[in-house]
Amino acid sequence: MKSGCIKYEDIQFLPKLINDYLFAKHKLDSFYNQEPNLKGFQNAINSRNFSQQKREILVDVLSVKYDGIRNSEKQKNHIELLKNNNTFTVTTGHQLCLFTGPLYFIYKILSVVKLAEQLKAEFPNKDFVPIYWMASEDHDFDEINHFFLHNQRFDCSTNSFGAVGDITPEFEGMLDSFEQELGKGKLGKELFDLFKNAYTNSTLSQGTFSLVHELLGDYGIVILNPDNKKLKVVFQPYVEQELQKQVGYNFVNNTSARLDDQGYKTQVNPRDINLFYLMPQLGNRVRIEKTKPGFKLADNSREFTENEILEDLKKYPERYSPNVILRPIYQEVVLPNLSYTGGAGELSYWFQLKDMFTDFEVTFPILMLRNSAIIFSKNNKKRLNKLGLNYSDLFLEISKLEKLLLKKHGTNQIDLNEGKDSLKSLFIKIKELAVTVNPSLAITSDATTTKALKLISKLEKKLERHEKVNLQTVLDQLYLVLEEVFPNGSFQERRTNFSEYYLEDGKEFFKQAYDKFEPLEFEISILNR
Repeated sequence: MKSGCIKYEDIQFLPKLINDYLFAKHKLDSFYNQEPNLKGFQNAINSRNFSQQKREILVDVLSVKYDGIRNSEKQKNHIELLKNNNTFTVTTGHQLCLFTGPLYFIYKILSVVKLAEQLKAEFPNKDFVPIYWMASEDHDFDEINHFFLHNQRFDCSTNSFGAVGDITPEFEGMLDSFEQELGKGKLGKELFDLFKNAYTNSTLSQGTFSLVHELLGDYGIVILNPDNKKLKVVFQPYVEQELQKQVGYNFVNNTSARLDDQGYKTQVNPRDINLFYLMPQLGNRVRIEKTKPGFKLADNSREFTENEILEDLKKYPERYSPNVILRPIYQEVVLPNLSYTGGAGELSYWFQLKDMFTDFEVTFPILMLRNSAIIFSKNNKKRLNKLGLNYSDLFLEISKLEKLLLKKHGTNQIDLNEGKDSLKSLFIKIKELAVTVNPSLAITSDATTTKALKLISKLEKKLERHEKVNLQTVLDQLYLVLEEVFPNGSFQERRTNFSEYYLEDGKEFFKQAYDKFEPLEFEISILNR
């Protein structure tokens, strides 16, 4: 195994769908467009069409957003490049998690930045702009209102409702405890000032933009807020089709059935109408439902005939917000995009969307698995070496991992499989003899065999328990390593906030991850501290 990484092929960690996509693509070739490799990108570049009019709209929206933003020269250069038809985007998206939430928020952005750099090296006559698509129109505040530092949870609250991007978070007593946890060092003060500057008197959209730009702006990431009227005008024809033909419901259900037939679990269920209605003045984001006479809002506050809702759409396209089913369509019609980078669970639902993309006549992007990492302290790296374990061993089931350690370090090798096999052979001979005496004794012989093997297995487990007591110090070392990799039972990158490592390394932490990441490889990077 290559040092410094864990190949996904060597561990059982990814969902079956993603594993088959990455390593057995022929099983899923009707559910995606291009493969996640350089050949796939070459094909995507050759086939991607994006009108000059759409480019001008996108450039205008981004130029307005970055006007007056300090330290944005790289972003403005990228925006200028987007005017050209040989410039493409590579995109990731994420919720507006408080203070970026878990580590993989950072990893997703660094993944697309590194991908853009590698594509430029491979295709020097083209340009590639990394995009972070803010999920500003999401509505699940409880999923994003917290983060963990040193295993302590920090929350914000709100009295608002509707799209999370419009919410102004409230912190009550959280700021004092957060400042205390950060400590009095230079980097702790830097992080606290960063937090206050981002979120004071700001909506979550404003705060997230500020925070991501300050942390990762040096890498040239361009941040796009899709809650924009000009972009919604581009999306408008697809909203109209969804209202008139229920494209999402019909095609996603059909594709999901095909995936089910192949033994894959589906992630999302389409609604009859996959749109929300935004009413910022009321702080509402309400689901649109189909009715016999036309449409209604799910809270029964308003009803439309088909003509009325289509007229409303023409007047107020900014009020129509896609749900998880249609958001990818929105993304792909407003960006000259080649790929979408996401986590395994996130990418899984994209495979349900391929037929819908075809019906909408929208190009399906390359699906890229985001980079992952495990951050190891020096002490835990030493422990791992002393235990004689590989990084990949940490992904074994805990019982198998404990058994492996007992075998490596135990003075008594507790493996009774050879004895069980000998016992089975002995009982086969006994059964043969018993049958010659009386055929009815075959049942008694089988029952005796089963009972004996159960007693041996029971004894084996008792021996293992006693050996574990004898090797408790060794196991305790293992548990210390596992707590760093899987804090509170969650994979490190899905729980811990970046600030835990920024406190020691500052922005050098981002650079270490960026340098390690290989977007076109399927592996977990090891970051040693």
